[in-house]
Amino acid sequence: MQNRVFSCIFIVVLRVILPTMSIESIKRRRLLYLCVATPSLLVLGLLYAWSIFAVPLGAQFNWDRSALSQVYSVSMIAFCLGSLTGSQIARVFSVKSTIVCAAVLLAIGFATTATLASWGIGVLYLFYGVLAGFGCGIGYNTIVS
Repeated sequence: MQNRVFSCIFIVVLRVILPTMSIESIKRRRLLYLCVATPSLLVLGLLYAWSIFAVPLGAQFNWDRSALSQVYSVSMIAFCLGSLTGSQIARVFSVKSTIVCAAVLLAIGFATTATLASWGIGVLYLFYGVLAGFGCGIGYNTIVS
């Protein structure tokens, strides 16, 4: 039964939707998506580069290595929560507004971490861990889907 439903949907797509779009417009749209998604995913991958940031921050402010490694754990938890929330946000709002929301959270997280890191490790937990992690999760889920 399910195979018949999928077959019917596939036939409708082939007969109704695709003839209205030319092959060239489909190729251009795919190329545009690729050109936008690749740099976006590279920026979102900065969250995984925590080990590069942790060593100089630990040396600069004499923070314990275990406290710094927990920042990454907090960011991964926020990333997962952001991924779950991102799909719900994309349902209510447009994909473009969801990506803008993710970019704003990520930018605030990174900028605040860079400027206020001297205030203590709690700033890293809050801004890098929670804000940047949550924004990264929203953005990654939206772009991949």
